[in-house]
Amino acid sequence: MTERIVSFVMSGGVGSRLWPLSREDNPKQFHDFSGDGSMLVKTLRRLTARPDGETPIFLIASERHADRVHADLAGIDLSGGGPLFEPTGRNTAAAVALATLRTLSEFGDSLVLVVPSDHEITTAQQFWQSVENGTGAARAGRLVVFGIKPGHPETGYGYIEVAGERDGICDVSRFVEKPDLATAQNYLTAGNFYWNTGIFLFRASAMRDAFTAFEPEIWKATEIAYQAATSDLSGLYMPLELYAAIPSTSIDYAIMERASDIAMVPAGFRWNDLGSWQSLLDVGPSDNDGNVIVGDVVAIDCENSYIRSDSRLLSAIGLKDVAIVSTADATFVAPVSRSQNVKKIVEQLEKSGRLETRFTPAGDRVIESGAWRRRVHHWLFEETVPLWSTVGVDERHGGFHEALGFDATPLKKPKRMRTMARQVYAFAVAKARGWDGPADRLISHGLEFMARNGRTDNGGWVRTLNVNGTVADAAEDAYDHSCVLLALAHAHMVGNPDALRLAEETFSFLDAHLEDHRMTGFLETSSGAGDRRSNPHMHLLEAFLAW
Repeated sequence: MTERIVSFVMSGGVGSRLWPLSREDNPKQFHDFSGDGSMLVKTLRRLTARPDGETPIFLIASERHADRVHADLAGIDLSGGGPLFEPTGRNTAAAVALATLRTLSEFGDSLVLVVPSDHEITTAQQFWQSVENGTGAARAGRLVVFGIKPGHPETGYGYIEVAGERDGICDVSRFVEKPDLATAQNYLTAGNFYWNTGIFLFRASAMRDAFTAFEPEIWKATEIAYQAATSDLSGLYMPLELYAAIPSTSIDYAIMERASDIAMVPAGFRWNDLGSWQSLLDVGPSDNDGNVIVGDVVAIDCENSYIRSDSRLLSAIGLKDVAIVSTADATFVAPVSRSQNVKKIVEQLEKSGRLETRFTPAGDRVIESGAWRRRVHHWLFEETVPLWSTVGVDERHGGFHEALGFDATPLKKPKRMRTMARQVYAFAVAKARGWDGPADRLISHGLEFMARNGRTDNGGWVRTLNVNGTVADAAEDAYDHSCVLLALAHAHMVGNPDALRLAEETFSFLDAHLEDHRMTGFLETSSGAGDRRSNPHMHLLEAFLAW
């Protein structure tokens, strides 16, 4: 009798090596690269195609992708399985522990097959024949992996070194990380290295024992989260606070590189992890010049290139061995041989808080609350404040430069009082928000310049100063005084010793010279000239509230 194999599809990854197409909200497993269904759908169909034996199929996916998962599951018979939703990603060790716990609780000590959701495999028949070849070793308590005999020195895959083969089963000597080209060539020459497919077969009790021996904390935390899970017809849901407590690490680091007596089955199927634009060039339908062209593209005299546009027209001439991928909000260009390094671009974008790695552009999308916070924080504290606190400071004449050119060169423009005040305000707020730069010195520098050069005989503030600090326009403008008062309020909040005194003097000036004594607001200037605009009143209210 053919043994039951409980199958689990890991579908929680982002697929950042296929950015800008693959993103957090729409990772590569949900994309259709060949016209016959998404990667996830093709994986599920492959699992349902087992010729004989009971095969319940489960899917471990991110809860944020629940709607996409349910759409892909429509019409697919999971033979008693279903989706298990992670409230947050905790890497593949947690996913495998969850698969093991689900199997033990529902099917006892059955065989468990864990597969990625986004790999290209030739035929379901070849796939299942390879899996069946490993069931004997798995039934005997060994952890089983599947390796592909390399056909070229690939630097984008991890490798498995084997010591010997008996009855179609190899003994694993070690797992090795993605090598450089020279090392990959040595592996190819040696003949006993295989590409690691990331597919695992094991008896549930064997994986439980491995976790207990090597990573008991992961096992215990996953067990607690699983036992507290809730379920309905749509799937199983783990509590966020419990699942987030699981240590995040890969199954390779947690178990496979530490366990002994691991078996490897040489896979009888062709395989590609579709982990780079190079891989899509390798498997995609190509034209007579070896190009894979997708979307609205005009390519002339191009060779062996992957050129894709998911939005507007993309044109290229004379390119060779290049990947170009264009979406509505981002374009990626690289030599095909280096296209897998797109992950470095993604890491840099994420570091600066850019949203292009997270969200796919859509006209009707409402970006989640707080999504821009990291980007704004990085722009403010890593880009803008460092620039204006250095080249934006006029160390010769005092105060701050009115403007900078696009090359960050100071422009010789008159210094408006509102600009000086706004810079003081900006550095005060930056200090309050945790900036560790010289905020106190910059605040004092600005206020000293303003007070030394910009005070009027009435106790107010002039409208404009020349670059050297001489008065260019002595008008006492309500708008400028609102900016000064707001700056002084925040300077006082962060401990400037002069701000309170200067503010009291400014309030006295307002009462004496700008307040309309008919109690109908404030004059535009102390002379009473000019229309009385709402803008100065709005900013005066803002300043009053700050005090």
